[in-house]
Amino acid sequence: MLLACRCLSNLVEALPQAGAIIIDNGAAPILTAKLLNIEYIDLAEQALTTMEKLSTDYGVPFLRAGGMCALQTAAMGVRARLGQTLGFGSLLLLFR
Repeated sequence: MLLACRCLSNLVEALPQAGAIIIDNGAAPILTAKLLNIEYIDLAEQALTTMEKLSTDYGVPFLRAGGMCALQTAAMGVRARLGQTLGFGSLLLLFR
């Protein structure tokens, strides 16, 4: 899945007009689902990068697929992981 997501990202970068085909074939709900249910952080990061590249021209499909909620969920997951890694004292720095 990580390699497929990376291929989509590279394809959009090399051929921007391919974004329409990717979106038309249902990439928006799949990418947002990968952010809503983070199993592998590498895959979530790549899905986020691919969403960023596609959303510049095709933002509406991501909004319809729950992209804003997915971004908030991903951000909260990163905050939680940082809190576990750094400890409570360092966690307070995140909310300044």
